[in-house]
Amino acid sequence: MYAVCVLVTFYPLRVHCGKTPLQDLKDLSHRHVDLCKELIHHQHLQHQGWRTVVANLEDTRQALIDQADKFSDWFTSLLNKKHAHVDMLHRCVM
Repeated sequence: MYAVCVLVTFYPLRVHCGKTPLQDLKDLSHRHVDLCKELIHHQHLQHQGWRTVVANLEDTRQALIDQADKFSDWFTSLLNKKHAHVDMLHRCVM
């Protein structure tokens, strides 16, 4: 009986001897399934990473809004007291 040698062009490149074309096709399909599973896993990790980035951006945005509101309140208070402070300075100088 002769050994069947088939050149499989799927990474990594190997020559399989002694297998039938059906066995080679089965092995190749298993490698394709494994590759698809790996790609799906990488996509899942990438999706998790982007979800984290977006969550951090939303938290940062909210913190900036809170700080801007505090600054606006402080600045409004300062402007409201400006005339009283200017009058106090004029009384001290005179």
